Parts: sequence; C-alpha cells; structure tokens
Amino acid sequence: MVGEQQNSKKYEEIHCLLVNRSSSIPKYEEFELRYNNQALLRKSETKLLGFILVDTVTWFDRIKYINSKFCKNINLLRLCRPYIRFEYARIFYFQFIFCHLIYGICIYHNLSPDYATKSLYLQQKRALRIVADFHRLPCYFINTDTLSRSLKLSKLPDLAHYFTCILGFRIFHGTSPDFICASFDEAEHRFCFRDRFNLHTLKKHLESQISTTFNNLPLELRSLASFTTFKSSLYHYIIS
Repeated sequence: MVGEQQNSKKYEEIHCLLVNRSSSIPKYEEFELRYNNQALLRKSETKLLGFILVDTVTWFDRIKYINSKFCKNINLLRLCRPYIRFEYARIFYFQFIFCHLIYGICIYHNLSPDYATKSLYLQQKRALRIVADFHRLPCYFINTDTLSRSLKLSKLPDLAHYFTCILGFRIFHGTSPDFICASFDEAEHRFCFRDRFNLHTLKKHLESQISTTFNNLPLELRSLASFTTFKSSLYHYIIS
C-alpha cells in the first residue's frame, strides 16, 4: 500500500508540456502522453533548473517571477540600508538581486519585447539607488548611467549585451555544448577576410540575436583568443 502511494506521488510529480508557439493553433486537448502505462499530467507551465517555461514559449512569466523576487529583496535592502555600510549593500545586491537578473538573461532578454523587460530595468534602477543610498532623492535628480558607472554595476541592457557576447565567444571557439554550436557555422575562406571572426547562422530569433550582438563588437575584441582577456576587455568596453 505504501509502495503504491509512493508510485502515485512519483507520477504526480512527472508532467509534460505541449509546446505551441502560436496561440491560434489548437491545444490538442485530447493529447495524452503515458509513462509506464500512467497518463502524465499536462501543465501550461513548469520550472526546469529554476527557469520558468510555458507552453506558448513566451517569457512574460519568467519576467513576472523575477519581478516578484526583486520586490521582496529590494524592500529588504531598503529597510537594512540605513544600518549597513556601502560594501555590504553591494554584496547584498549581488547575492539577492544580481543573481536573479542574470540567470537566463541571454534567453529572456533577447526574446522579449522592450516593454516586457522595462519593469525589470526600473526595479534594477531602484536597487542601484538604494545601494548608493540615494533612494530618498527624486528619480529625476539621479542619472542612471552616471550612477551605474560610479557603482561599477552594469545596467540591465548592458548585462544582456555582456552575457550574450560571452555566449557568442564560447560558440565561436567551440567551448559551448554541441547542441548550441550546431546552430552556427564557421566561415571558411582561403584568405583572411573580415568576416572570419564573425558568427554565422541560418537560424532566426535567438541564434540571430547572438550572432548579431557578437559580430557588432570591434574586431580587436572578436579576434582575442583568451577567454579571460575577452571578458575583461568586453567589460571595460561596455562600461566605457
């Protein structure tokens, strides 16, 4: 009896998503996936490795999830800020805000419209003002670009640019997983043309975003061979 209860609980935890990029296509309500003669529960969203996936392949739920994390942690930082020093506020930002912001940023930021990620950007600006202890001042008194440079904390668009370029560098040098690199082709020429340091892809959406972002970097950055040197140079390039 106990074994049967454990098995039923196990199958309740296993579920499936029917991925459908267009809301106009039927959902196939009678579609059923079975595992060991047990029908799996079909859900509209799930969490995989801490990343929220929905059956329509949109990222609004992911952004909403990050926003909910932001609200709690930013309010906690605001309450603690009068009693802690700047360096501890900066550590708090990295431990409880920055980590949620950058997780999966190459996916959700590149595939979401600007109006969807604007809420995250506004929340991050609020966090930066609290770290600098300027949150009591009106927003129009503070220039976000100047504030982020003084704190050495990159803004959301710059973070998306940074991590997308890092992913592009890994793909270009073949250090990303094979299933990612397979979507990109190396340019092979007998002579040293300018595009020999470019990423080439026939895909659309995310792959084209990655290749375009990486290819727009200056040639002296794209031609670097060391990953450590590339990260450092890229950071200074974006900050400047």
